[in-house]
Amino acid sequence: MKKPSLDRITTDFIRKFLDAYEIEQESISKDFEKFSSYCAIKQHYSSHFESEDIDNISVGETSDTGIDAVGIIIDNKLVDSVEDIDLLIDGKENVQILFIFVQSTISHQFKSTKFRDFTIGVKEFFYDYAFPQKTKTKQRSKKVDSKAHIACKLLDKTSVMSERPKCDLYYFMGNDVESKLGINKNLINSEKEDLINFNLFNEVNIKVHGTSYLHTLYRQTLAKPKVQIYFPHKVSLPEIKDVTQSYIGRICFSEYKKLILDEKTGNIRNVFEDNVRHFNEKYSINKEIKKTIEKDNIEKFVLLNNGITIVVKKLSTSADYFTLEDYQIVNGCQTSHILYQCRNNPRIHDLWITLKIIHTENQGIANDITTATNSQTEVSFEALNSLLKFHRDLEDYYLSSSYKIGKDEINLYYARQEGKYDKDANVPYKSRIISMKDQVKSFAAMFMNIPHESYGFYGQRLKARRIDEGMFKDDHFFEPYYTSSVAHYELYKYIKNKSNNANSYNIARFHILMILKYLILGDNIPKANHESIKAACDLIIGVVQKKRIFKKYVIECIDVIKQAKKEPEFQNRQENQIFKVESFVEKIKEIALERKRQETNI
Repeated sequence: MKKPSLDRITTDFIRKFLDAYEIEQESISKDFEKFSSYCAIKQHYSSHFESEDIDNISVGETSDTGIDAVGIIIDNKLVDSVEDIDLLIDGKENVQILFIFVQSTISHQFKSTKFRDFTIGVKEFFYDYAFPQKTKTKQRSKKVDSKAHIACKLLDKTSVMSERPKCDLYYFMGNDVESKLGINKNLINSEKEDLINFNLFNEVNIKVHGTSYLHTLYRQTLAKPKVQIYFPHKVSLPEIKDVTQSYIGRICFSEYKKLILDEKTGNIRNVFEDNVRHFNEKYSINKEIKKTIEKDNIEKFVLLNNGITIVVKKLSTSADYFTLEDYQIVNGCQTSHILYQCRNNPRIHDLWITLKIIHTENQGIANDITTATNSQTEVSFEALNSLLKFHRDLEDYYLSSSYKIGKDEINLYYARQEGKYDKDANVPYKSRIISMKDQVKSFAAMFMNIPHESYGFYGQRLKARRIDEGMFKDDHFFEPYYTSSVAHYELYKYIKNKSNNANSYNIARFHILMILKYLILGDNIPKANHESIKAACDLIIGVVQKKRIFKKYVIECIDVIKQAKKEPEFQNRQENQIFKVESFVEKIKEIALERKRQETNI
């Protein structure tokens, strides 16, 4: 019997996706799993999707309980460890939680047994918390069990919060003609009702689609938004330097929703990357916005709400019709999401919103607008820090720098703002985008000797204790930041290359960065604000650029770790705990320096 195949568009999109993230090609079904999982979870996650994230969400293997991928998102942060939970929710009254499950099959027809295998796996995923005494019918893999453990801890920690999590299930098939999938809607509704009856979730969605829906999702990850609106009630603002044109006025909801709602998928558009505050339904201001709409005070909305500010790079006008291309909502993220939630309110089309449109290609002006219009609720450190001059200059340094591996010239891109470069056609390799999270972790590991603090969610641990002490200082040279990113990028590629048989050391890669530095430079490490750091960084990049020499160093780094693990104090510890303790960092530093001294004395 002939095996099902995928249509040409899907095959082409999968190839482009694998190329963009420099992922090794596997079987058709495995590649389809990764592609589908990325498309489904990315639409709920506006930050840059890293190669590491693709690995972390993937659970598809033997005993995967019918699930290919699990995404756990807290306030737009992908969670991959129990420690992440404490860092993201401690001290907060309000957090937004989303569980996403994905299953894909290249089969062209809906198969009830396959679908139920998936939904049973999802239901039993929550047994640890909801029904701890209930017997599971499926054996879990280590990856699924780890995700379920995170979910259990998260649900326990947030059980007292007023709003419950949301749960989305995606089931994809390999047919590009939706009408020929043979979907059993009764079964889908029955399985959805079962999950609702767990009483864990505020909302449950099960989406079953073919590849044509995936095409739409993938195009969304690449395309810059372009929308035409009718905007008659406006006035032009006075001429401003570096601003091509600007307007302020009021717009009805039926027109404004075009800017925030993707009609093809029904999802809210990803046009909030430049907004320094992500949506949180539980902010008190959002409850007030919702109350204004639900209490039938819609006519007062335009008076009570601060309005929306949009910065657009391309704007064309014809009479009262405005076409916006490549735009971002820099103020109004909370309002927009609440309006999206209330879009089916019977009187919503009577609602008017104050709207400001600013057409500029000057990033400095855009940053000033973002800062000035975001002062009423808490903004994360990372978001405001990304607007500082040091980060703008560091971004420019990356753009002016490159290195060579063989004949290939490689450019990395520092994305100081979330989502920057994700849709830039001039940046084909998305795996080469360095987010602020990446930068913090690699620099902290290599040049601050704290690789044990680089695991899990990086923000508060490093933010509170370390950044003010020794990172992103105005007198720092950019070379150590760039060098740590180059080393980490090439190290991650080496580890994920199956022929190197090093994937088990992925958990130790930040320790390897620190060891690599000592094996190359010894203990005479210049500070980041000393001129001699430039020459030191040149030596490190010189090693990284030479494949054979770099491989030799990585193998020795791994050997240092193996030697340290044999020490009595670490022999009885679980491996994932060893890499989180400072004493292990001191031990590998000691071993690495001793090896460097022995090499020097030969």
